[in-house]
Amino acid sequence: MVELRYLTECPEAVQSKVRTWAGTEEFAKQVAPDFVLGYEPGVETGVHLGNEVRPGKSRRQHNWVIFADDQPVGVVFASIQDQPDPDSAETEDPTDYPCLGTATYIDLSHRGRKYASASKQAISEHEVARGVRSFRCMIRANNPDSLSAIEKAGYECFWTEHVPGEADRLHFRRRIEGRSDQST
Repeated sequence: MVELRYLTECPEAVQSKVRTWAGTEEFAKQVAPDFVLGYEPGVETGVHLGNEVRPGKSRRQHNWVIFADDQPVGVVFASIQDQPDPDSAETEDPTDYPCLGTATYIDLSHRGRKYASASKQAISEHEVARGVRSFRCMIRANNPDSLSAIEKAGYECFWTEHVPGEADRLHFRRRIEGRSDQST
């Protein structure tokens, strides 16, 4: 139903469309205002202390454009993290790592067609997901269609982030059984 293509490998017209989406207030509210576009696939990012990446903060980034019938309909920001974030010990379970987290944006004119769910399935089957023990995503509490779809897909809400003046951010995870012996 959908195809994922790395953002950096898309034609300039598609990259421009994604930058337009990312510049909207709606995008900032639904996803986040601080996602970086244009990472090369698999680039490692993180919080640095001097010349070292801070343990638990390092992530390998993947940015995909979601296509349906050769039409860009959305974008997925994914990161693979090998160990828990030391600043979030109360919400972290070391057995969930490595984990692959996603933030998905579907263009307003293409919503309600299950593209976000289909993209999550495509990511779980992608080679970058090999070896992960869990998948994670965040959904705003005011998005009932996505909440219903994510729960049907086997994700569980493990943390509610209260954001003053905005809809709560609900953090979901889906654990993968039998993957602990694989490596990324």
